[in-house]
Amino acid sequence: MSNIFLLPPELAEEDRFTACLHYAIDHIPELGQAIVDFLLIQSGKSSSPFIKAVNRNRSGGAPQAHPLNGYNLFD
Repeated sequence: MSNIFLLPPELAEEDRFTACLHYAIDHIPELGQAIVDFLLIQSGKSSSPFIKAVNRNRSGGAPQAHPLNGYNLFD
């Protein structure tokens, strides 16, 4: 299991936030589903099943290397 308390200190605030959010969504699938439901309801669309969280670059392109790569965050 990941240990978010071992995030590198030089990690930017946005990357730290997204790493923690990704950790929470990855370990609590109900949270991911709740976010999907909320966003779809707000946009007037019907619900869709949450499958998984994917890290994408800011331009919306292909998945990029996670900023935590190279750090041992596992027990």
